[in-house]
Amino acid sequence: MLWHTTADDWWPTRPPALQLAENQASTSRAPFSPLACTAASSGKSDHHSHADSPCVALFADMVRQVAAGDNLIVLAHTSIIETLKQPAGDDSEMLKHSRNAIHRVAHMGTEQVSSRRLLVVGWPLESISEVLAGLSSFAPPGSEATFLVAKAPDAVCAPQKSRSKSGDRSNLATEFIETEITMGAENFRAINLATCDSVIIGVPSELGYPDSDALVLSALLQIQKLAAECERMVHVVFKASSPNTKEVALQFLHSLTKCYVSVEVVLTSQLTSAILTQVLWQPSVIDLVVELMVYAEGNELYLLEPDQLGLQVGESVSFGEMVEAGKLLEMSVLGLVRHDKAQISLDGRDLVIAPPCDEVLDLHHGDKIVVIADLV
Repeated sequence: MLWHTTADDWWPTRPPALQLAENQASTSRAPFSPLACTAASSGKSDHHSHADSPCVALFADMVRQVAAGDNLIVLAHTSIIETLKQPAGDDSEMLKHSRNAIHRVAHMGTEQVSSRRLLVVGWPLESISEVLAGLSSFAPPGSEATFLVAKAPDAVCAPQKSRSKSGDRSNLATEFIETEITMGAENFRAINLATCDSVIIGVPSELGYPDSDALVLSALLQIQKLAAECERMVHVVFKASSPNTKEVALQFLHSLTKCYVSVEVVLTSQLTSAILTQVLWQPSVIDLVVELMVYAEGNELYLLEPDQLGLQVGESVSFGEMVEAGKLLEMSVLGLVRHDKAQISLDGRDLVIAPPCDEVLDLHHGDKIVVIADLV
């Protein structure tokens, strides 16, 4: 659960200006993870420069200060008020986690995030610019995106380097191919699916439910068929109107003897309702969501392979050690996303978010570490 509380509640005996690195260290013993600080909007603080709206300082920055009147945003399983009443833990435990993390990071390699080849099929022309801006912001260096469209936007008909919101050259090379969008095999063969890592499926804006969901399910079937022919794993993302569509897609893939597609189905109405509800009760949450998901610059939310934090599949590691390893790499570690079905059924969790620092987590193949970081 996302909560926000005042800096005065969090450090009632401390001076108003505190380094975020110290703040994160002081909270890592508790059963929650600090994410960010929203600065007060009065414009009178000596520590911040504000306009008319709050600004968000993500803890992965490790360089800003907390001033009186700021709100701290944290992930927690229990009431913040009850947690604040708990006494501080033993510092020796965190020192042990810190020493272990230093040893891990010192022996890490220097591998870079791999580039990706993306395919966007049938996305509505009127909203292509938003998708292009998002892909340009988050793509690893050297990535390529091919847009299969009925009509290419006038400004970007030729292959080119896209520009990020800041105006700088982005990491993404884009190409637009004009063709009739059928979601049939001919569409995916036209761009050589065998070389693609990920596919985003769109539908015409004039096509409503249930036809829109039926079209993306048909496209998923074609992608699985072609990916099986070339024996290549492809990640597919599409938005749907009904939860039943997501269930049908997952059941279809699970029924296959050999599945070559992993899928993420975004239920837009569900996400909108969830965000509106959280913002109603905790207005500062929207600043955090925009900072992590919309802005091109700064920190974003990532799911990383364990070895990107010096961890190894097959070992057991305390969450506190993961947190300390993240700090050394200028990341804020939030938790773990499980992939192994046996492990999920064993402890009943596919998402392990903000556990106690002394909880030991077994790392399995496919597990991802959830972090906030500035990687691109």
